[in-house]
Parts: sequence; structure tokens; C-alpha cells
Amino acid sequence: MRKHTSSKSKIIGLFSLLLLLGLPSEAFAGRLSGSRSSSRGSSSSHSSSSSSHSSSGGHSRSYYGGGYHPGYGFGSGAYGYGYEWGPASWYWWLMAPWTWPHALLSDDWDRTTAFPDAPYQDSIDGYVRIAGLTPSAPGAPSEGGRQALGNGSALRLWGEGGAADSNFYRAGGGFLWSGYHRMELGGDLRHYWEHLPEGGTDRQWIGSLWTSILFAQSPRVQFRTGLGARWMPLSNTETALGAFFMYGADFYPVRPLILSIQGDVGVLGEASASTLRGTLGMIIGSVEVYGGYETFRIDNNNLDTWVGGVRLWQ
Repeated sequence: MRKHTSSKSKIIGLFSLLLLLGLPSEAFAGRLSGSRSSSRGSSSSHSSSSSSHSSSGGHSRSYYGGGYHPGYGFGSGAYGYGYEWGPASWYWWLMAPWTWPHALLSDDWDRTTAFPDAPYQDSIDGYVRIAGLTPSAPGAPSEGGRQALGNGSALRLWGEGGAADSNFYRAGGGFLWSGYHRMELGGDLRHYWEHLPEGGTDRQWIGSLWTSILFAQSPRVQFRTGLGARWMPLSNTETALGAFFMYGADFYPVRPLILSIQGDVGVLGEASASTLRGTLGMIIGSVEVYGGYETFRIDNNNLDTWVGGVRLWQ
């Protein structure tokens, strides 16, 4: 009887193991499957705000509208709401990523700017050309008796690939148009594929589109900030949509090097999403060859990769 019971237990255990191995459980899924689950909100938990109200006995005390605000009113009294500009103000530090580059570069929005066909062209250092700071291009056509600085707009096109290890890869491309009044429009489309431990390959497309403004620039540096949208197909009938805030800069320190840094933070479906990348490139004529690293997280799912690519400047 005991032998029969033992054999029965082994059969049940083996059947349970096979059943678990056949289930599309997240425990056996890869990074891409985990990213889709997070975007659907499958692994997210929401806490009710009623608990916070009940813990205070149903009474909420608001300091807005009167009384002491410890984080406000620097330099204007303990009960004031002033925003005195200076290192003692939180607002001064909050705006530093935008005000400091503008001040350090002595940027002037009233100056005319233009673009060459590519960085370091015509033996002129840097990239963007600014009236009063950049000499006119040799042989440039005359406009009103003065030589033109360059083009009114510029376009960058790139294609790149990347890998995290022997099981996780990505490829894609994108564009960035820089135009009048310092406005920009950019976008990219990337394709990830992952070899799963249990066999098979998982694939995923992710796209984004953004608009930005060059809020601070000099011939050797460009700072940009903006807003964008991101999407990720989850199935044939379902797509996760999201938005993000972005910030980045391009540096042209010495011919022929180009250093690019860009990051964004936002949401994708029900998940948080953030990206930070840095690349170092070398330009020959109008073609830049670059390499670097990109961190891309969808909640706790790691889609980081080393990247390398080719960028065409026009």
C-alpha cells in the first residue's frame, strides 16, 4: 500500500512539474515579456488613499492657504510666499539644469544661428554657427552684403545596433531635425530580440517621437529639453502608450570628436520608463561613427545595451 502511495505521489509531482514548465509564467519569462507585463499593470499594486485618511482620524490639516510653509518664502519672512532668487531658494536649484547652461554659455536668443552641413566643416570648430561668434563659411553666398553663416535647418539620420549579452540584442534607427527658432523634432524606432532559456526567441518593437528646444547653445555645445510620446505593441490588438520628459546635450570638444548625452523619464502604459545614454563619436566628412552605452528601464525590467552605429549629418 505504501509502495502504491509513493508511486502515485511521484506521478503527481512529475505531472505538476511538467504543467509548470508549460505555463507562460513570468517566472520563466524574459526581459521583454516582463516589460509587457509591467506596461499592462499586471505586476503593479495600487494602494488606497483612504487608509491615509483613516489613520489621521478622518481629519486632514492643510497648510495651503495660510500659516507657515517651511519650504517656501526664503528671504521673505516665515509666513511669506515669496521666491527670492538665489542659492537659498529651492526654486533656484530646481531651475539650475536650464539656467546654468544658458548663463555659462552666455547664450543670446537675439543672435542669428545657422547650421553647416556637418560639425567642424570649413575648418570651423564646433557645430552650430552664431552671428558674432562664428566666422562666416569661406565662399558662402552673400546676403545683404554679408556672408551667410550656413543653413537654416539641419537633419541627422542614424542606424544602430546593440547587445547586452549573447541572448539580448537590439537594432533601430532615428532622426533629428533642427530648425528655425531653435525648435527640433526627433524620433526613433527600435527592435529588440531575446533568446529565452527555455527555447525560442521573443521580439519587441518600441517607438518614440519627441519635440525639443535648444534652450542653450554655443559653437561647441548644444543643450536641449522637450516632451515626447512612446509606444510599445503588446499584441495584435493592444498597444501601450506613454509620455516622457527629455533632456540632453551634444558637445564638440575637439575635431573630430562628438560627445552626446541624453536621458528621459516618463511612463509607458502602467509602468514607469526611463532612458539614459551616452555616446562618443568620430566624424569624417558628413558621417559619424559612434559607440556608447544605453540604460533603458521599464519598471524593474532591464533593457540596457551597449550601442554602436552610424549617423549621417545633412
